[in-house]
Amino acid sequence: MENQIVDCYVKTCQKTMFFLDIGHGISGMIHVGELCTSRIDHVLDIGIKEKDYIKAIIKSFDSEKFHVNMGYKELFEDVSGKFNRDDLIEVISFHTVQTSNGYFAYVNPNTTAILDPLSDVPIPYGTRVVARVKSSAPNKLKLGFMTFV
Repeated sequence: MENQIVDCYVKTCQKTMFFLDIGHGISGMIHVGELCTSRIDHVLDIGIKEKDYIKAIIKSFDSEKFHVNMGYKELFEDVSGKFNRDDLIEVISFHTVQTSNGYFAYVNPNTTAILDPLSDVPIPYGTRVVARVKSSAPNKLKLGFMTFV
């Protein structure tokens, strides 16, 4: 069963993990580190919620407890190098970057970016925004804030 992609029902969530029903009486769990490459405060911050159906990959299986550790982010492509300059994309703003006045931005579970704000316009954590691509390279996506969604 390991490395198999399965359909899952999101039963419950805690701050750092989702608990899933993957069928046949088997429960699974996705830890926040397997959910996305961004550092987030709560698993609900990326838009998955209880009672949703998602796809996930089986990482490991405990046959005694019928419990499965699941992965999620690797099911998505890192698209950081696939945009053109001036493309507009919708992202979620997260924590500030300590070395600049920018923010970490969530593009998809396997793609993060740095979002530069307009001067004197704070972007609250978890806010959906439209951003303009300033530069795009593998693992290096730089965005500029355009507007709130």
